[in-house]
This record gives sequence, structure tokens and C-alpha cells, in this order.
Amino acid sequence: MSVLSLISSGVWVGAITPVESSTIVKQTVLIPSYDNTTHIKEYPSEINQSGPSDMAKEGHFTYSVGTKLLGNLIVIGSSATTPDNSTRRHPKIDNTQYIYEGRPYGVGSAVGLKDSAVSNISFATGYRYTERGYSADVECIYNRSTALRIGREFPSRIFAVEGYLPDSTGSRQYSEYVGHSPDAIVAASVTYSDDSIRRYVGIAAGESYRALNATQCTVDFTPRLFNVSVALAGRNITVTPLDETDDFDPPRNITRTVVRQFELISNDLTNFYESVLGNAFLSSIRAWNISYNANGAATEEFATLRGLENSVTAMADSMLAAYGAAQVMVGNFTEEREVDITVETLVIGQRAYIIAVAILNALTVAAVIEEAIRTKGWRGLSSQDFTDSEWLLLSGYRGGQEAAESERYRLHHLNNIQRKPVSKPGFSTSQFSPGEVRVGMGLETRVVMVPATGGRDGRMAVKLSTRVK
Repeated sequence: MSVLSLISSGVWVGAITPVESSTIVKQTVLIPSYDNTTHIKEYPSEINQSGPSDMAKEGHFTYSVGTKLLGNLIVIGSSATTPDNSTRRHPKIDNTQYIYEGRPYGVGSAVGLKDSAVSNISFATGYRYTERGYSADVECIYNRSTALRIGREFPSRIFAVEGYLPDSTGSRQYSEYVGHSPDAIVAASVTYSDDSIRRYVGIAAGESYRALNATQCTVDFTPRLFNVSVALAGRNITVTPLDETDDFDPPRNITRTVVRQFELISNDLTNFYESVLGNAFLSSIRAWNISYNANGAATEEFATLRGLENSVTAMADSMLAAYGAAQVMVGNFTEEREVDITVETLVIGQRAYIIAVAILNALTVAAVIEEAIRTKGWRGLSSQDFTDSEWLLLSGYRGGQEAAESERYRLHHLNNIQRKPVSKPGFSTSQFSPGEVRVGMGLETRVVMVPATGGRDGRMAVKLSTRVK
């Protein structure tokens, strides 16, 4: 009974102890809408010619992504490859202090901006939703036959970069860079074409960045649905690609404008002494060598292309997200999206223990019902109260008397058992009559004649069966 009591107590503790749990609450938040993309276009790199912008406590939001967010984009490009092969973590381009775990894929830009309906819910730990976006797939090669070249100096300290790209239409690309010499120039040329869905970035570089010279990257943008998971406590954002979807910007105005920013960045960040964009690319390449090429098995060209791919991918993702944030904060082009919010709760007991208690209670009730039927409603049973000490003492005394009397009779019986040997020659059992009953000393003795020695020679033995009278 004590074991059953311990088991029952343990089960009940598990059934009534409060435990942490969670529940899902539905709510809506605002995310970027791309039904109107009139503000997403290339703006000149000139003062007073930039696109619409806004400064708020959440950060700086602008449609001139390639010129107004240069610092953030360069940091992203230079850290695109982690030197320890770990998952890349990088902050959003705003003041919300949210951090992307892995690739952002250009989505999740509204997190921390228009989600107060979620953050105001008590004990909310996170939320998730789906968002449309573009997956930028980048592949870089060396195009030794490229026509893109850095020209001669004309006029003083001005160098023209011109040539055709695979998606050039009609005229060749042309831009001008400054420098003491062409050695410090890294020119990223991008065709302004409405016809090509695939985008190309061609790079012409001087001697100081010769590893980047004649590299060419293709950028394919695939429209997809993405799952965006937000952890509120740690301010982490995790983006997971889902299935492909219909193109939400068929003219590809967004993707064309994103890739054109590489040309603006390379032009703005090339000075007389170095190329800041080129340095960012080289930083990613060095990190790739540290992380994946410690034994030097990969060639310099292979390592260069992989590090360059990572930089272009990371910067394209971040520029897509920057345009999404501008749609929300500057253009006010938004749409509602239902989100699943995870809210912490306390529940009484664990399911397994609750089921065990229910089964235990059911068995107890069944046992009580069975006993009631067996005793016909407990009629004729003595009154017993185990909580009454007087009753316990009296019961113990009476029980002791009965036990002592029973033991006395047992000992008397053992001392008075008559044992007779097997009949031998000269010994007669005639003094006993089969079935004879003798009474005396409170005992009743019955005489039984049984064959002796297995019945051989007709010998008989006397068996006395005695019981208390």
C-alpha cells in the first residue's frame, strides 16, 4: 500500500504542477507591397538629385539605396563570407537592432517597423509569416574575351571604362573613373536593359585588383514565397525559401534597379588611391580562403570567384530589403499579412500525468463499486474507524488475546499428538478401533488405520488426526 501511495502522490504532483507551454495567436502586420513601384528606379549620384528618403527613429530609409546606404552595403559585402564557416549573422540596415540569421533573401524588411500589434502582446516570444520576394542566384566566371576595358587617361586623371556586356542592347557601356593611374580602379558595369531578365555585372579592374579583372557575374532573380520567423527576445530573423510563385513585378523594375546599384557604388567609392568596393570583394575572398581553402587545394581563381559570388549575393539581398523598407516607411506602400504569434502560457500539469490520474481515479471508483456490490452495500460489517486511537487500542488488545489463545491451543495440540510405531511382531493394534473418536483436554482425536510399508506383509499403522475441540 505504501508503494501505491508513493506512486499516486508522484502522479498527482505531475498532474497539478504548473508547467510552461505556448499557444498560437493570430494577428496582422504590415509588409511591403510592390503593386506600385514608381519610386524604385535609378537616381543620379548628384546632390539634390536623390530619390525620396525619410529619417525616423527606426533608421534612414531611402530609394537611393546605392548612394545613401553605401557604408552599410560595403560592410555587408566585406563580411559576406565567414572565416570560420559559421552561419552568417548581420544586422538589418536600420536602427531596429534585429539580426538576420543566414541569408535575408531581401525579405523581412518590415520587422521592427510596422509590427507593434505583435510586440504589444504580453508574453509574445515570436511570430512568423510568409512574404513574397526574389531569390538572387549568383554565378561568377572569368570572361577573358570580354570587351569591357579601362581606357587611357583623358583628360587628366580621368579614365573611361567602356565595352559591351552579354545583355547590352544597342550601345556599349560607358562610365568614367578618377585616379592617379588605372591601378586602383574597380569598375562594375551593368547594362540598363529592359529586355533581359538575367542581369550581368562585368568587372574591369586595375593592377592593384588584378584578381578581379575580367570577372563576370550573372544574377538570376527567382520569385518565391519565403517563411519569415522572428524571435522577439533575441531580435533574430530567420528566412526560409519556400515554393516558387508568380512574378509580382513582371517588368522586373526592382531587380534591374538593384543590379544597377553596383555600378553606382563602384563609381562613387573609387578614389585616387583605392577602390572601397574592390577592398570589400577582396575581404570576402580572403575569408573564403581561410574558411574553405586552408590547405591551398583550390586555385586562386576558384577562390576569387567563390568569394565574389558571396559578396554580390549578400549585397543584392540587402538592397532588395532596403527597397522593401523604403516602400513601407517612405512610400507607404503596404499590405496586411496574417502572422502566427507564439505566446508563452502556464498550464496545470502535464498531459501524461493528467491521463494517469484519470485512469487511477477510474480504477479506484471501479474498485469501490465492486466492493459495494460484493458486500451488498457494506451491510453487516463491523464499525471500523482507523482514525480513532481508542478504537485502535481496543482492537489491538482483543486481537492479541485471540492470537494468544490460538497459540496456546496449537502448542497443546503439538505436545499431545500420540505417535504409534508401525506394527511389529508381538505388537497389536487391536487397542485402537478404526474411526474411533476420543475427546479429552479440549482436543478431538480420530483414529485412522493406514497400510504400513506400502501395504507389504499386511502390516498396519495407526494415524491419529487431532484437532481442537
